[in-house]
Amino acid sequence: MLFRDLKIRTKYPLVIVALALLAAFATGFVAYTHSDREMRAAAELKLLALLESRKAALDSYFTSIREDLRFQSESRLVIDAIGAFSWNWKALGEGQTDRLQRLYITDNPYPTGEKESMDSANDESAYSSAHQQYHPEFRKFRRQRGYYDIFLFDPDGNLIYTVVKGRDYATNLVTGEWKTTDLGKAFRATRFIPKSGFMVFFDFRFYQPSFEAPASFISTPVFNAVGTFIGVLAFQMPIGRLNKVMQVTAGMGKTGETYVVGQDLLMRSDSRFSEESTILNTRVDTVTVRKALNGETGVELTLDYRGVPVLSAYAPQEFLGVRWAIMAEVDEAEVLAPVHKMRDFMLIGGAVITVVIAAIGYFLATALSRPIVVMTDAMARLARRELEIEIPSLNRGDEIGEMASALKVFQENAVERKRAEEELRKSQETMRALADNLPEFITLKDPDGRFLFVNKRFEEWVGLEQHDVVGKTVHDIFPPEQTVEFDALDRKVMTDQSVLSREVDIHYPNGNTRTVISTRFPVVSSSGETIGLGTVNIDITEHKRVEEALEAKEAQLRFAFDNMRGGIFMVDKDLNLQVFSESFAKYYKFPNRLLRKGESLIPLIEFRAKRGDYGPGDPAELVRTRIEGYRSFEERRVEDRIPGGRIVERFRTATEDGGVVTVFNDITERKQAQETLRDSEERLKVQVVDLRDREERLEAQAADLVALAEDQAIMSDELKKLNDQKDKFFSIIAHDLKGPFTALLGYSSLLADKVDYFDKKGVVESAAAVHESAQRVFKLLENLLEWSRLQMGQLEFEPGPIDLKEIIDTNLGLFAPTAKEKAIRLTGKRRKPLNVFADAHMVDAVVRNLVNNAIKFTPERGHVTISARRNGKWAEVEVSDTGVGISAYRAARLFRLDEKTSTVGTGGETGTGLGLHLCKELVERQGGRIQVRSTEGEGSVFRFTLPLHQQ
Repeated sequence: MLFRDLKIRTKYPLVIVALALLAAFATGFVAYTHSDREMRAAAELKLLALLESRKAALDSYFTSIREDLRFQSESRLVIDAIGAFSWNWKALGEGQTDRLQRLYITDNPYPTGEKESMDSANDESAYSSAHQQYHPEFRKFRRQRGYYDIFLFDPDGNLIYTVVKGRDYATNLVTGEWKTTDLGKAFRATRFIPKSGFMVFFDFRFYQPSFEAPASFISTPVFNAVGTFIGVLAFQMPIGRLNKVMQVTAGMGKTGETYVVGQDLLMRSDSRFSEESTILNTRVDTVTVRKALNGETGVELTLDYRGVPVLSAYAPQEFLGVRWAIMAEVDEAEVLAPVHKMRDFMLIGGAVITVVIAAIGYFLATALSRPIVVMTDAMARLARRELEIEIPSLNRGDEIGEMASALKVFQENAVERKRAEEELRKSQETMRALADNLPEFITLKDPDGRFLFVNKRFEEWVGLEQHDVVGKTVHDIFPPEQTVEFDALDRKVMTDQSVLSREVDIHYPNGNTRTVISTRFPVVSSSGETIGLGTVNIDITEHKRVEEALEAKEAQLRFAFDNMRGGIFMVDKDLNLQVFSESFAKYYKFPNRLLRKGESLIPLIEFRAKRGDYGPGDPAELVRTRIEGYRSFEERRVEDRIPGGRIVERFRTATEDGGVVTVFNDITERKQAQETLRDSEERLKVQVVDLRDREERLEAQAADLVALAEDQAIMSDELKKLNDQKDKFFSIIAHDLKGPFTALLGYSSLLADKVDYFDKKGVVESAAAVHESAQRVFKLLENLLEWSRLQMGQLEFEPGPIDLKEIIDTNLGLFAPTAKEKAIRLTGKRRKPLNVFADAHMVDAVVRNLVNNAIKFTPERGHVTISARRNGKWAEVEVSDTGVGISAYRAARLFRLDEKTSTVGTGGETGTGLGLHLCKELVERQGGRIQVRSTEGEGSVFRFTLPLHQQ
């Protein structure tokens, strides 16, 4: 039976039920869609707020770490600890690593993970005393702040102290087993830039010495009170504090969590849902993580690392040059749970309402049939857009009246819709006017590539009106070779659903060619459906012309540089090469791997220092001096001998932005011409001398007589000088013997005449004073006898091959007790044999005198060092100290016999200048030289040379 053949009393209830169902469905659908959208928006705002709070907490966490590191690096505790540990490390001698690891790890009675509980190894070493003093403070700080470990390095890369005592403890992070770890890299990076406040951070990686635990490090240089770089302080970052920041559950619900991800797409904090650590173990390769690592911030619905649909908020997190992605995510099911409950309630309510309406409609079908016909006619007229008609039955109070009222609403809505359509048309015209006034070429295509819209700029560039373009494809407008490229770009954007920007040369139908930055993007509706493809083209033709002109100018400048007689190079404020001519590499013979624009100038300086271009000396010191010269910004003009023997003149000046420009010119021929001119002058002088020679021969006989008289006068002067020297010498001996002999006589007289008045302690003290005076007399007489034998030619000189290392080691052992009494650190830097051709007895006497003097004039807790090294055909021996130093005036007269040379040491020791005068005589007997370099208040360096081979 057809529906139209049904009776109205049957059909009407069916229609009412159908309309009720439709209305309920439409209302429910709108309510459900709106609620879903509002719920999502609220969840996004909540998730973003939570993300910002975690980001702020993470910023606070990083700030506290930087403040901890800065404060500790400037604290007296760290400065004193590095000084004490560095000194005592060297005092342990070779084998420090094995000894300290045995004492503090292998023989440590505490189990693994609790090694830090031991304060001292009780081996009576100065290192263990320092450890007992400083370790409790560092351990307390580590536990309070939650750091995994704290490290102290000396300037040579020795890990002289850690709190936890891992396998890296007491090793060298420059040359040792762990040099390639991030901790080793952190030390080297910090030492390379020893600048106050400089910090370097290395992201989490598995760290072998910490039993493959995830570890990240932050380090900074440490300077003493006078600004000298003394070491490096490093923290191993606290994982527990990071997890505490990221695992806050407030506001996260049952499925929400926050975490951070590194550049390698691995987690940097533990997931709240994992019983095992996820740091560096869980890979998070999601769209939102990659966007955060690219510097973007936002909220998206996506799949998380578990493959679960989540609402994901993301943002970048920067710390000391390292970027992380900070994520806040909650399961989509939890976000939409209230919406689903509302949907179920609406379905049940709609069913109940439908049943009620059907019953009522059945009983009222007859009464409503006639008004419905009228209503139907009114509806038909409204459908024909006759919007001004009268709506019947508006005055009724029953359902028919309500239907009339509803129809009235429909009428009003239709009127409003017509008004909205008019406003939409005006809005479209406004958007069209806006697009037409933009300087960019704009188009919109449908998914099949047909043009839907082009702006005025497109019409001007292409030469076609919009009505001639809309509905067509690029094949109908552009040349075939161009359309292939455009089609490929359009397909890629539509396939990847991504924005694509590229520089393109567009050939237009009117014959013009423009270079543009063409940006294509998919146009997506609010429902997520791709409805078209947009294109924005920015004309950069003029910009390209300017670039080409600049390149031509640069090529001309480069040609001028490369054809200069000399050459040029320029560095920026960070000493990175910006400009250099080809002759720069040719003159200085640099390898190509080191000579690149943007690379640092420092490797070139190090290369020249190792090659020997700067002469003898410590390569590191030579490099440092030249780097300081570049950073001093002083204008300088110097001559430089380059490989191959040629000579260049270099002129260096600073630029306004802090860089340095150096211009050099080959002056070899000019120097040679100057030498030739000087040779000519010398030859001319010789000829003049020859002309005068005859005259001089005639005067020679008379001169001989005069010379004889002068020789006699000279001999008389020499005898007088020797006699004066003898008088001064005996004056010194008398002066310096008077003191000890006076003490000897005084104390011996007291012991002889009044011994009953002394107790045992007094007798011991007096005897010690007598012994000390006797030692001083013996030392003076020993030097006197040595000097006398030398002057009389009775001191045998027996040179031969000797090892300076043995002499240094002998004197280290000889003076160790004396140095220990004054708490002076006595060290030797010569670790390998160094043979010279000299008299062993004389060399030992020189070293002995110099070390004795250094200890005498160095205060407590000072440092005396003996070293030896090769320098060409000679060996250089140095005895340096951190003592009271010598003025420039006294240093110039130090090796001469003056009237008054006695000086009191820092411990009350006495002596004369005879020992140093004897050292000068003995060194010069070997064919060497002795000299001193000293600064008052800072210390002295005595250096003498010995031949490596027989002269």
